[in-house]
Amino acid sequence: MKKFCVIFITLLCFVHTCFAKELFIGSDPLNAEVYLGDDLIGKTPLRLGNVDEQNLSTIRIVKKGYEEAEIEVDLDDSRSQQVYYILYSPFVDLLLTQREKEVFLNEVDAGKAPLVIKNIPNGIYQIESSENRIAITNAEFEREKKTTRWEAVSSGVLFGGSLGAGLYFGNRDDQQLKDLFLFSTVIFGGLLGYNLLKLGKIRLDEKRDRVEMSAIEISGMSLEADRDMFTDAMEYVGKEYWDDALSKFKLLVNLYPNSEYVPLGLYQIGNLYYNLGEYEQAVRYLKSFVYDYPVPEFYGFAVHGLIDSELRRDNTGGALGHYESLRPVYIDDPSGTLYRRYYDLFVRLYEETEGLDEQILVDLLSEFNYFLDTYSDTYFYPDVLLLKGKLLYAYMDRDDGLEVLNTLKQNFSQREEIISEVDSILDAR
Repeated sequence: MKKFCVIFITLLCFVHTCFAKELFIGSDPLNAEVYLGDDLIGKTPLRLGNVDEQNLSTIRIVKKGYEEAEIEVDLDDSRSQQVYYILYSPFVDLLLTQREKEVFLNEVDAGKAPLVIKNIPNGIYQIESSENRIAITNAEFEREKKTTRWEAVSSGVLFGGSLGAGLYFGNRDDQQLKDLFLFSTVIFGGLLGYNLLKLGKIRLDEKRDRVEMSAIEISGMSLEADRDMFTDAMEYVGKEYWDDALSKFKLLVNLYPNSEYVPLGLYQIGNLYYNLGEYEQAVRYLKSFVYDYPVPEFYGFAVHGLIDSELRRDNTGGALGHYESLRPVYIDDPSGTLYRRYYDLFVRLYEETEGLDEQILVDLLSEFNYFLDTYSDTYFYPDVLLLKGKLLYAYMDRDDGLEVLNTLKQNFSQREEIISEVDSILDAR
């Protein structure tokens, strides 16, 4: 009966995974709202599991201060897919690094460099740098003023010429000539008046722009930007200075909450705590990464670390809860390393639940089959095939497992470590 249930669940799982897909949605900048149709489903970076393409409508990425992105996702044949959007802002940021120079924005004193100037309205700007001064002016206004002045002078000359000619020929009896000069005087006078009004409006707009420019967010440039901080932290990891690395990553996450390095920083903190055996802290940071900042390149490793940390701190309920919330956990590692880790993890989780949740084993078997189908010609193929045989033989279907193990002995006899482990599995039973 148990064998029948496992086979039945396996078939259901196969049917399910034929249609369900995993979708990672990322954006630059982070924390943009993601809408599926009109429904808010989370913020970037975001992982969607069990995605059915038939129910997938237009995805909108929305963040205040940026132009909205609206894209129809076309899911390909792969079971896991990534989409990434760069959001464009109607504003630009400037980083001025020339020390001790006075900075002026449209003649408004902004302070001394180095400075970070954020949210400057998009446009064409002229930047002039002298020995002690950097002047940034809106080139659009200068171009418009120059063009309008030329048009005003031209229309003024024509207006003056028409008026003078009208006065000169005004005493003549030719009514048509009088009407012509009157008409041209009115037209060119109107053009002159229009250009003068336009010039006044440009000057008012320029004055208003100066007020807006003076209200732009301006701050001193940090001598240790987020990228440098992340690089320093990774160097500490390489040198195995764990405490220094943790401090630097935490500083990065706290000082630059909107940085593109925050997701990787959270993962590194959680992974460091995991390797140090501080599982409560590992759960805290890996949980934040997995649920709030899922980056696909590290997602599988982070889920493993999260569930394993819960088990190591004797929180089986928490481990099972994460497993159920995050299903399906798609593993994709051509080296096979992550598959071995998940074998140990899921078997332990299955045993901790006293064998009540056979879906754990079904999911694990599905992942092994995926690897064997996808990477059939790689060196690590027999390593994963061994894991499949061991899983079937020890927990699911003894006969099917024995068949897999015997196939390994016949086809990979040159891999002594594989044959030795096969014999060890068979001898244990």
